[in-house]
Order: sequence, then structure tokens, then C-alpha cells
Amino acid sequence: MTQVHSLQLEDMHSEITLTNANMRESGNGHLRRREVSCTFRPILRLMKLTGEFYGDVTIEGNLEASWSVFSRLYCGLVLLGQWFIVVQAVTSLFFEGLAQMSTFFFLLIFSIWYLQSAVVNTICFFILPKGQKRQSRLGKFIGSLLETTCNGGVNACNMYKVYSLLALVCLYAVFNTVSLTLLDYYRSSLISRFRPWDGLLIYRLINLIFCAFDAFAWSLPFTLLYASCKLLVALLENLETKITTGSPDVLSIESLRKEHSKLCETVALADEVFSLLMLATVGLDVLLICINFY
Repeated sequence: MTQVHSLQLEDMHSEITLTNANMRESGNGHLRRREVSCTFRPILRLMKLTGEFYGDVTIEGNLEASWSVFSRLYCGLVLLGQWFIVVQAVTSLFFEGLAQMSTFFFLLIFSIWYLQSAVVNTICFFILPKGQKRQSRLGKFIGSLLETTCNGGVNACNMYKVYSLLALVCLYAVFNTVSLTLLDYYRSSLISRFRPWDGLLIYRLINLIFCAFDAFAWSLPFTLLYASCKLLVALLENLETKITTGSPDVLSIESLRKEHSKLCETVALADEVFSLLMLATVGLDVLLICINFY
């Protein structure tokens, strides 16, 4: 009788332990979701405002269909405008030709910068949104980030730094727009001042407006890259700490292998999100550097 009672107590203890572990894991999951959401939400909101992202910014839910359609149309309009000023610059480049080398290089540099911004925004348009029916690359990456077994380190991305970077991005966009406006007003050197656009007001306004969007497209995706890298570094450092210090959270070598495998999968998903952006940006930056040195 005593043995039966003892076995019953052991079973009850095991059930309570398992329940507490599940509750703790659920609480950690909610905490990770909130921390990741707080990290990405301000960046995605600004990207949505500037026409680079039309998906869900809450991380935890899906955007209503009506808002999704409106946001998609807005992003499509911004993207069309960015490609239009690429056409403006390239057309002026061919019309002006090599008659004056200073004009040719001026138009060439602006053509490459406009192209870089339009390509980056096009990539964002297709790989970033988190929709209702089809999960994007960014959605898969964030989902994998939330499913990791690491319980610490997710809050390592300092929110002050994130907001500071966003403030710098906004200041850069304002400075860039004001500089181009002054260049147009005092020097008449805006792209739309050249043939065949001949300085018509509507073309000048279109150029200035979408140059502002280009400034955000040139910088905001890499703020998202910075935040993602900080989260991944923190998770990997947390795993390293568990291994080197013999943390009591480590149950077995098998659990470490699973955790490491999951983190590697998350890193691979991050690579799928940002590799095309890096390729487009670095490739055209190399071309710009070569032209400027020449």
C-alpha cells in the first residue's frame, strides 16, 4: 500500500513538473513574440509608410483584406514612380550623350542610384510581405525565429539603437530631398531639367517626390538587416554560453544539437531574405565607386 501511494505521488509530481515546464515554455514563447514584435514593428511601419512593405506589421496576426489591397496599391504606385524616374534618367543620358563628359557622368551616377533604389524596392515588394494566404521569406524567417528553443538573448537588440537608426534614416531622406530641391532651384541640374523633359514642372515634381522614396528604399531595408543580425547574434551567443558554462537548462547533448540545428535553419532563412538585397546594393555600389574614382 505504501509503495502504491509513493508511486502515485511520483506520478503527480511528474505531471506537475511537466505542466510547469509547459507553462514556462508558453510564457517564454509569448515573451519572445513580444520582444521580436517590438524590434521589427517600428521598422516595418516606416517601410509601410514609405511604400516598401504592404504586409502585416503586428507579427502576431494577419492584415485585413481591405487594408492589404489598399497597402498593396500604394506600394505598387511608389514602385512605378521609382521606375519612372529611372526611365527619366536613362532617357536623358542617351539624349545628352557624350557631348559633355561632366553631364554624362552626372546623369550616369544618378541613373545608377535610381536603378539601385528601384531594384531594392522591387525585391522588398516580393520577398518581405507577410500575407494571409502565402507566407513570404520574411514571414518564414520570423516564424523560425519565434520557434527557437533559446529562452534568452532575444531582447539584446537595443530599441534605442533601432529608433536612433530610424531617426537617422528620416534625417537622411529629408537632407537628400532638400539638397536636390536646392540643386534644382539654384543650379537647374535636376534630371528632369535635361532633354527630353526640358524642365517641365510636373516632371520636376515627380522626380523630387520619388527621390525622397528612393532615399528610404536605399536605407530602410538595411535597418531591418541590422535588427535581424543583432537578434541572431544574441541567440547564437546564448547557445554558446549554455555550452561553455554548463547551464542547468541543458538537458542533454541531443537537445543542444536540436537547438543548434534550429538556429542554423533560422540563419539560412535570414540569408534567403537579405542575400538578394545585398547582391543588388553591393553590386551597384561597386559600379558607383568605380565611376566616382574615375
